[in-house]
Amino acid sequence: MSILDYVPSGYILRDVQRTTLLEVERNWNNVDVFCLDLSVAAGKSLVAATIAEWRKRYGDPSNIIVPHIIHQNVYEESFDYPSLKGQDRYICNDKDFKRCKDRFYSVGYKCKSCDYNKTLRKAISSPIAVCNYHSYMNQAYVGSIIKPVLIADEAHNLVRFLNDKYTTTLWDFPDKLHTKDHIIMWFEKEIKRIYDILEDPDCTPILRKKYYNTYTKYNNILEGMTENKEEFLAERRELTYYGNAKTGMHITPLSVSRLNVVMWGEQVEKIVLMSASLNEKIDLNRLGLSNRRAMWISGKSPIPVENRPLRNEWVGKMTRKHAEQNFPKLVSKIKELAGRHQGKGFIHATYDLANRLRNELDNPRFMFHNKENKEEMLNEYMASSNKIFIGSGLSEGLSLNGHDFEWQAITKVQYPSLVDPINKHNMNYNKDLYDWETALNLIQMYGRICRAPKDKGITYMLDRSFQVFYIKNKGMFPEYFQQAITEGNK
Repeated sequence: MSILDYVPSGYILRDVQRTTLLEVERNWNNVDVFCLDLSVAAGKSLVAATIAEWRKRYGDPSNIIVPHIIHQNVYEESFDYPSLKGQDRYICNDKDFKRCKDRFYSVGYKCKSCDYNKTLRKAISSPIAVCNYHSYMNQAYVGSIIKPVLIADEAHNLVRFLNDKYTTTLWDFPDKLHTKDHIIMWFEKEIKRIYDILEDPDCTPILRKKYYNTYTKYNNILEGMTENKEEFLAERRELTYYGNAKTGMHITPLSVSRLNVVMWGEQVEKIVLMSASLNEKIDLNRLGLSNRRAMWISGKSPIPVENRPLRNEWVGKMTRKHAEQNFPKLVSKIKELAGRHQGKGFIHATYDLANRLRNELDNPRFMFHNKENKEEMLNEYMASSNKIFIGSGLSEGLSLNGHDFEWQAITKVQYPSLVDPINKHNMNYNKDLYDWETALNLIQMYGRICRAPKDKGITYMLDRSFQVFYIKNKGMFPEYFQQAITEGNK
């Protein structure tokens, strides 16, 4: 039987899904890592489910992992697979506690009827399970949930997720920790101390859980730093510790290529990475997968290019140097676009820029949000008929699907913040990687509108600095993005 015979019931494959699945089937025995470059509307979740159902037939259980709860909800609504979330998402059946997590950290064990434990057991025993990155990683440390096949949706998020997961801050350290060699020596002593705690028969379940994860993490960092300490950043930083300012030693891996990533340990035989914005030259190396047999499969966008143009209507450069002089032009252009389109619109802007626009755009069609009420205001916007939402930090996880959403505008090329030590290092020593992070954000913003094969939506680029950036880095942008620019500027 063909892989196409394992499509979940009730679904019909699109051409791009069928082509991709057949390519995976043909090369399954000769490839360890499949990179599926699938654009918006390609239907990645159905591809993932079909591969998992196909491997189930051959006795290979699969985990499907996604970056956020919102993606996990899509799988829950579409397929009947056990879906594991974090402990704080489960209401405790013990009336004295609100969440399963609260009970465990209070008494050291979960109740017999714990919903989290029930779901965890189902996820472990089921031939197919869905987790978000965090819930999967937490269980992968102890190895119980790992299966031979790992399918990662929106896999471009894995790089930053793993960097954050293996970043650590040392709070109680001697003043003499000035060099990376000193830090390596400190880790050796601290790992020995934690090992002795874990071996103590009187170690409680709470302490064991706390120290085991720390022990595993510290061991991993120590091995990576010992192999190549230059791939780690280490700096003293003034941070907040339980509400108080305190100096911490912040240690960040530039990539996880030197680390033993438990997410795909020895038990994981096949990895399928799915995304509309993976970089073939950069991301496999950063994920530590460049030593495995890999195959890149690109699928064409199922949305006709004439339905999803990206048009340049520049108001001037919106870089720090030029933003002030071009701000009035930006305001005028946004008002013009609002008059041009009677349907719903979406405007991508940084929080700082959005706050400035708030004082200039007094038409009741415009909606703004802050960090606290983002979800509430977004829900109100989605239910409206012709509102225009000025959104910040919404380049991912937002689906403006349907003919009601006519247009969107990108006000600024948003470069990665130099407050982040990795971004600062990349800016100075690895400019290609810094530019790729910038391109990735632009690709994601473009993909918020026009989400289905028969959908229509236009994207306006308002920042003239995009022109130079695009010419310099055109090869970083996928074919469907380049086609949209050509279409929009005929």
